[in-house]
Amino acid sequence: MIQAPSNPTLPQDDTPAQRQARAAQLESARQTYEWTREVPTLPGVPLATGVPKADKPTLAYLAIVLGYGIEILRNQIGILLTFGTPEGDRASDHVAHAQERLGAIEASVREVGRRRDAVEHA
Repeated sequence: MIQAPSNPTLPQDDTPAQRQARAAQLESARQTYEWTREVPTLPGVPLATGVPKADKPTLAYLAIVLGYGIEILRNQIGILLTFGTPEGDRASDHVAHAQERLGAIEASVREVGRRRDAVEHA
């Protein structure tokens, strides 16, 4: 992974040596990170074509994000149970099934976290 400068400056305030160092850092980053705007579902949006391993999210980070996703789904289920669907239907077996699946996902996430903690503390 490329380290950021320890004393960053604005480009317009750079000395010639700093400008040269900045240019070298940018060129190195351009070789590490490749971008595309050609993703059909997100036309024009710049996305990385790949992510270096050192910059990929950790399991702990993914567990946190998944936890927020689970909370969002629980909230949505609560809304469906309280207000029904946009079509006016009340919650059905589909909502109960979603709650069961969400519980299973939560149990899996807890197990993965437990195993990760066991490996880290071994």
